[in-house]
Amino acid sequence: TLLYPPSLDAACLDPFAGSGTTGVAAKQMGRKCILIEVEKEYVEIAARRLEQQVMFT
Repeated sequence: TLLYPPSLDAACLDPFAGSGTTGVAAKQMGRKCILIEVEKEYVEIAARRLEQQVMFT
């Protein structure tokens, strides 16, 4: 769904975000993405990965 969105401004939804791979890919493609994760450990990992992605783009 990241490669072929229904519209250019559509956001992706990842209800099982885990370490945030989908969010990082969306960020690299200039897309918006909503990540949902219930495990605090994975939320922290995903947040760090997304922060690093922002710093290096």
